[in-house]
Amino acid sequence: MALASDILNAALEAYALAKFFGKGAGLDALKETVAARTKRERKPSPVVAA
Repeated sequence: MALASDILNAALEAYALAKFFGKGAGLDALKETVAARTKRERKPSPVVAA
């Protein structure tokens, strides 16, 4: 479990660096792939009837 956490943290750091330095560096495909993988959709808030 700890290894998976370390791998995820390293991947997220690499993604942040790719976003920062990626303009013109040919990393657009990598950024799009990782962005699609890490995209989180918010769950709708439950509506409570009063």
